Amino acid sequence: DGFKSARLVQKDGRGPLCFAEFANAELAFGAKEVLQGYLIDRDDTESSSLHIAFAKSKSTPEVQRGRNNTPQMQFGKEPSRGG
Repeated sequence: DGFKSARLVQKDGRGPLCFAEFANAELAFGAKEVLQGYLIDRDDTESSSLHIAFAKSKSTPEVQRGRNNTPQMQFGKEPSRGG
């Protein structure tokens, strides 16, 4: 399936971030395409949605590499639509 691991990070003053690692860049791009904008609670019209971006890195501008040189994506939460 290509998914390797995920870890949650809490930043001060911001919502939690999740870093997910995939077997290769193609699978990471596919997951980003499918999950971008996914509503956290589909039954709540004010629900936040996922905002997905590749993690930033000075050494590899396109995709940050995680453990074992695997592509890593950063998942965050968009603000709720009502606010």
